[in-house]
Amino acid sequence: MSHSPRDDVSPVPGFPADGEADAPLAATDRSNSLLLLTPRERDVLDWVAAGKTNRQVASILGTSPRTVQKHLEHVFAKLGVESRLAAVMRALSLARGGAR
Repeated sequence: MSHSPRDDVSPVPGFPADGEADAPLAATDRSNSLLLLTPRERDVLDWVAAGKTNRQVASILGTSPRTVQKHLEHVFAKLGVESRLAAVMRALSLARGGAR
């Protein structure tokens, strides 16, 4: 069973919750890079935003640290960033309606 940080802690302010990408307004706004993230990539990014290491995220999600790293590599590419901090900051900016 998948485990999300939203199950245990309050979400990061401004970060989209599961299902928001399916909202009619969001579905028409294809410029938002967050829409390109898979649910698992969003889960990984949520946990990274909560300060968890790859090993901790892997344990929480029931996967390997290498799988978490691959998810993060995909997140970095989709958001156009090169680090965990930059990915979190970009996601927060996009969720608040900031520029790409």
